[in-house]
Amino acid sequence: MLEFMPANVLPSTETKIDYVKVIINLFPKLKDRNSTLGYEAFFNPVTKQGFLTTRLRNLFRDKRLSKSCPEIEEDEIINKIEVLKTLNQKDETTIYTLTKETFAYRSCHRQDNDLIQKYPRFLDTVGLISFEFGLLHEGKKNNFLNTFQSNVKVVKEVYKNTITSLQNTLLIDSDTDNDDWDSVTKTLIILLHLLPPTASKKNRKTSVEKAADKLIVFIDEQEPLQSILDRKPS
Repeated sequence: MLEFMPANVLPSTETKIDYVKVIINLFPKLKDRNSTLGYEAFFNPVTKQGFLTTRLRNLFRDKRLSKSCPEIEEDEIINKIEVLKTLNQKDETTIYTLTKETFAYRSCHRQDNDLIQKYPRFLDTVGLISFEFGLLHEGKKNNFLNTFQSNVKVVKEVYKNTITSLQNTLLIDSDTDNDDWDSVTKTLIILLHLLPPTASKKNRKTSVEKAADKLIVFIDEQEPLQSILDRKPS
């Protein structure tokens, strides 16, 4: 089927239906007598689910991985992963080195459900998640801050011209202010005043102050994942 399709394009619903009809015509015993159409197990036109859909998704995923993953000496990498598992969290230098050396292989398997089991040092090694993020998005760590900086002046002008009860501390430039907020953080708080939170069906309207507490959550980038998970409310 995929041989006749453009690259990276999934077959249409009509094409899938045509194929599953052919399947049950060629193999009548595969037809489900208890279903409306007889082929819903292969492809259900309503839910778009079924064996055919799952198989196509897996094929596309494998094709993407094969294109994006470099050729790797798998035995050597697996040995490094096993060593990484057994290292004491205090052996940070070796952990960081092996994490970098196994990065390309790990990137090809990020959808695996057992990623943390394979790389348990992410749970207990200080700063390892931040290090991985840096490898994954090299040079992009501060993209949001750098991009949003261009909006600061405009947002402040709108705030001054539309809000009657101004908080002047939000308008003071950070380089002349003694507090710890940078201009981008202040601008995000200003947006909460310009676009105040609304009430939901079950809950009353949240105040801007409480919304700010939810907007800004301080997490040390050196904090191990397990500490973050332990603190997360259930």
